[in-house]
Amino acid sequence: MEEVQEMLVPVPKKIFYIESHIDLELFEKLVQFVNEYSDSHIIEVWLNSPGGDCMAAEMIRDLIEEYQMPIVGCYLIGSAAFNIFMTANVYKRLVPGTKGIFHRSFYSNIRMDESFKPMIDSEFKRFMGENYRTIDEAVAKIPLDTKQKRKFKRNEDINFTYEEL
Repeated sequence: MEEVQEMLVPVPKKIFYIESHIDLELFEKLVQFVNEYSDSHIIEVWLNSPGGDCMAAEMIRDLIEEYQMPIVGCYLIGSAAFNIFMTANVYKRLVPGTKGIFHRSFYSNIRMDESFKPMIDSEFKRFMGENYRTIDEAVAKIPLDTKQKRKFKRNEDINFTYEEL
């Protein structure tokens, strides 16, 4: 009988670079990228965004967590991008000099009514599923001091330096 030896082979990496606003179109591009490369590559997300749509950010964060894609914050992570970076339960790194900006989002908490089951596509079903976090839950994961919490309540920008992040 032939002896079989186990051999460890490095897994190739693909980078999905986000350098625009967070929106549904970006989410769809990430889904396509994941469908194309997730079986054969580690996917790493580089996040350099001024922010964008908070609902799309929730969906992107859920996808990142589902596939355990490491995140690299680079240069500017603002608003919705900051929320993704700070609340995703994945491995994270920061490029030196990166700055963060956070403020209150422009949608209120969603309360789900179990008797109401809207007809929505599969991506939104996952978003509305068990991974859904309210704004309060997301903010609770971001350590803010008293002064920053006051700025957050007034919907003012809270700036973070690389050292603070």
